[in-house]
Amino acid sequence: MSQWKAEPIDDRSLCSPWIAGRAKSIRAAKRIIAPADCRAHAGCCTWLNGAYWVDVLAGRPDGHVVVSNCGDIGKKKQDCIQAAVEKDSLFRLLRGEDVSMWQARPSLHIILAQNEDSDSSEALSEDLLKRTRPATYRYFASFESELRGRSGYRKYLSGEPFYSVYNCGSHVFAQWKIVWREQASFLTSAVVGPLEDRAVVPDHKLMIVPFCGPKQAYFACGVLSTSVAAYIVVSYAVQTSTTTHVLNYVPVPNYQETSELHRQIASLCQRGHAAVGKGDEKQVLACKAELDTSAARLWGLTDAELKDIQDSLQDLIG
Repeated sequence: MSQWKAEPIDDRSLCSPWIAGRAKSIRAAKRIIAPADCRAHAGCCTWLNGAYWVDVLAGRPDGHVVVSNCGDIGKKKQDCIQAAVEKDSLFRLLRGEDVSMWQARPSLHIILAQNEDSDSSEALSEDLLKRTRPATYRYFASFESELRGRSGYRKYLSGEPFYSVYNCGSHVFAQWKIVWREQASFLTSAVVGPLEDRAVVPDHKLMIVPFCGPKQAYFACGVLSTSVAAYIVVSYAVQTSTTTHVLNYVPVPNYQETSELHRQIASLCQRGHAAVGKGDEKQVLACKAELDTSAARLWGLTDAELKDIQDSLQDLIG
């Protein structure tokens, strides 16, 4: 560690986060550090998970779904009820514990009545919900007092429909996105696609970057899965907090279909996801190694600079 040093990540501001590592790795990283061309958001926040998070019990011939809320989840326990709701209100829920490197497996469902096309977090009006999804309205009405009493609702959503939730705009409902955990010992990103032609909804313990298609998502995830990206983040961030600021410093460019290198990175990341699903650790490691080399080319890093960064990352993570 005697070779180590620390510098502000932004030389123009001593108040910026400080990056630590070997001198050569710091120089190489600071040469490429820049904001990404995409933006990250936090996931959906309900402030009362026990009312919104549900287990699916059965389908019905009329297209409704019978659910039971997870009343024992969260700080505020709720009575557990069974109810039928419209299928349009039901989404697969992705929690922080459901995500690991190149893998995202939803374990529960969530009931929502949001405008899926709105850039802001906007709930469907009570009149519209009563008219188009009366069973969903009746379900939420069972918890109306508790929903109106949420501290976050009173602070941020006062005057909105009582079932409104926070940070649940179009980015949450994007068919394709990458996610990573807000609190983790390492930056572990994964691509999330639709299930049963429905968007998967990440909760507020996950950071989200929405994309218009799978290639764009796998490309960005591939870039974020490299040793260079990990070093930039780990060398300055509090280890248990990998929030949206990651994209302030890791220069993820927009995907270009005409770029052979961009296509290669997307393909490697997709193969890595498949290898994780099969438990093929050898293939996973091979994909990671190839991604490191490809990302070095993307950012104009030499083989020696990449090796310095990889060595500093190993020093940091042990």
